[in-house]
Amino acid sequence: MEHSSPPNDNNANILLKLRGIRDGLNSAEQRLADYILESPEDVVLQTIQELENHSGTSYATIIRFTKKLGFGGYKEFRNTLIKDVTSDQEELEASSGFPVELDDSLDTIIRKTFQNSIRILNETRRIIDVKMLEKAAELISNTRELIFIGTGASGVIARYAYIRFFRLGIPCTVETDITLVKIKTALLNDEDVLLAVSSSGRSEKIVDSAKIASERGANVISLTDYAVSPLTKIAGYPLFTTPRNVAQFLDMEMPLTTAQMNLIDILFLYTSIIMGEDAFDKFQQTKAVSDSEKIQ
Repeated sequence: MEHSSPPNDNNANILLKLRGIRDGLNSAEQRLADYILESPEDVVLQTIQELENHSGTSYATIIRFTKKLGFGGYKEFRNTLIKDVTSDQEELEASSGFPVELDDSLDTIIRKTFQNSIRILNETRRIIDVKMLEKAAELISNTRELIFIGTGASGVIARYAYIRFFRLGIPCTVETDITLVKIKTALLNDEDVLLAVSSSGRSEKIVDSAKIASERGANVISLTDYAVSPLTKIAGYPLFTTPRNVAQFLDMEMPLTTAQMNLIDILFLYTSIIMGEDAFDKFQQTKAVSDSEKIQ
């Protein structure tokens, strides 16, 4: 089983990384992350000693922190942060969210909603781990059984994934009933794949089910926010959307769901390519049946 850890892709925006892994840091590292998130323009001008003083953390904490983000040291971290701050300021400002106010017009709500969804899709694209997606698709293409699990809004995504993948002829099921989820995962083995959807990565029953599946030897793929979470620590193959940033009256489930569906589509399409003509033939067969149900 592969070890799960946050992606260390230095092409991804550092501030996105920080928002994503913050909850998995210790208290000193969280204090440092909070300072960087609040004052990135100041940090790019500071030496490591100045960052120590302003953030109230130690030299050792800063070095450990930058290495945890995938950098060789503070200099490399700061140089990358400089590029983010100077070349992408507009997007960084947009990432603070678009709060909906009580006096907003419908036109304003439409604009804010689309802006936020587009931002989340762009951020998710930037943090996609291509190699992890490839591995997940390869596992799915050879699985004995593929099970999708999720509850609430995540259950909707799990069902969407099921509707996509069963049309390739892959034996698969979707479970959103918690009791059935745990029973089903108890029957898995190392020939099976479990894809667990949980935006927070902290849904207790989903985490418990993923743990059971992992202990049974099954390959666990998780789909969560870009964050260290109990679920991503269990999953051998974690996939991420951008971290949520809830604003007033703007429930982030909707745009995050949009990003999750895009990742499912990417995974579905690449799995189809791996499986080749057989997958395309089966999809066309199901399409013919589906089309026959439509009113002419």
